[in-house]
Amino acid sequence: MSENYNLFYFFKQFPDEDACRKYLEKRRWGNTPVCPHCGNAQKVYRYKNGKTFKCAHCGKQFKVTTGTIYVILFQNYNLTFFLLPLLSFCMRSNAVTTYVYCVFPSSYGNL
Repeated sequence: MSENYNLFYFFKQFPDEDACRKYLEKRRWGNTPVCPHCGNAQKVYRYKNGKTFKCAHCGKQFKVTTGTIYVILFQNYNLTFFLLPLLSFCMRSNAVTTYVYCVFPSSYGNL
């Protein structure tokens, strides 16, 4: 994120909840979803709603927020509602690494 990041750019990049979810998926898993329950990345299926996945190995359902602090924050709210203040916090305090570690501890080693 650059210092020129502003509110206009945020809403251009994240116009809706779907865009926020896709961003979180990319940050957490890259191109292949990984089951947070068993670690399987071989056969993971996406439901038609686009938000929920099912692991073929353990049979459990999960979302991009499963196993993160987001699961508590986003139960009743839109992803955009929380993503904007979190990204703003990261920019102001230079705490991007801390933020990524707290939210996605499994991907911290990939930084």
